[in-house]
Amino acid sequence: MPLSRSRAFTLTEILVIVGIISLLAALSFPVFNHIRRRAHQATCVSNLKQLGVAVSLYTQDHDGLFPRGGDPTDLNTDAWASAANGIYEWQVDELPPLTFVLSPYIKAPKVWRCPADLGFDIGDMSGQPLDARPSSFEKFGMSYYYRTELTLKRKKDLVGWEDGNPPLQRGPSEINVLADGHGSWHGQDEPWSQRRYNVLMGDGRVVNFSRAQLKSAWRLNLDGPEN
Repeated sequence: MPLSRSRAFTLTEILVIVGIISLLAALSFPVFNHIRRRAHQATCVSNLKQLGVAVSLYTQDHDGLFPRGGDPTDLNTDAWASAANGIYEWQVDELPPLTFVLSPYIKAPKVWRCPADLGFDIGDMSGQPLDARPSSFEKFGMSYYYRTELTLKRKKDLVGWEDGNPPLQRGPSEINVLADGHGSWHGQDEPWSQRRYNVLMGDGRVVNFSRAQLKSAWRLNLDGPEN
């Protein structure tokens, strides 16, 4: 009996198969993208918690003072030239990188890298031009930016005041210490309301803030209600 010959696929069958594969790929891509975002988020939170421990150890070794270092905005822009009438500019000019200052308390430099760090061209909160490409970590060795005001004002007790009549007192749990360098990494670049930030707070917690929430923390007055 002659052997049966395998039947070749027709063009229609090939197109159907290609269509099914394309459909499955389209359905699975959002799932994979969601899993990747969740993984980036978890790693970023873990990094900031480790940095929080490093900051705490530093303060214990330095009479409660915050790390005497700067982030890329401090060291590579004129952000402090006009801030507070420039009274801190000379101090900023003398600051070493924060990564160097905290290096004795950090086991691996990669803890400074947010896995979602895609860089940026304009500082998110400062509005200063800053070439942080291809990523802030690759360019400057850090993805997380510092509330340098804490060290410039030699703060020990983390207390802030929110504008009001009378002013409302806020504690460490509401004062930001480190945060993602740009809100597009865990959110969207536009509109700004869709930007999201992982933020290390003064009590060691890591929270995920909207842009409005982070700006609210930044606006807390650390000098006292009379200033």
